[in-house]
Amino acid sequence: MPAQNCYYEPLTGKVHIEAVFLNSGGNIPGQTTLATVPSLYRPLATFDFPAMFNNSCGSAAIDTNGVLRQYTSNTQQYMYISTDYFI
Repeated sequence: MPAQNCYYEPLTGKVHIEAVFLNSGGNIPGQTTLATVPSLYRPLATFDFPAMFNNSCGSAAIDTNGVLRQYTSNTQQYMYISTDYFI
């Protein structure tokens, strides 16, 4: 699934990304791919950041290949991601 909102902010030199991952409300396994960022906006180094679930929080990462994933297994219905990072 591509990232739902991804754009470059030239004044700050950062990329802003937003993504929502939905499932049927069951367990979301750790290392689940949540979204993929277009090659133009991929970071030069893996970036870890906090992520919000529907009733808790956790951690996520975006890799240099543009894959956005969560780190831990959670029982959640959806996960909302919003973060900024340098490219």
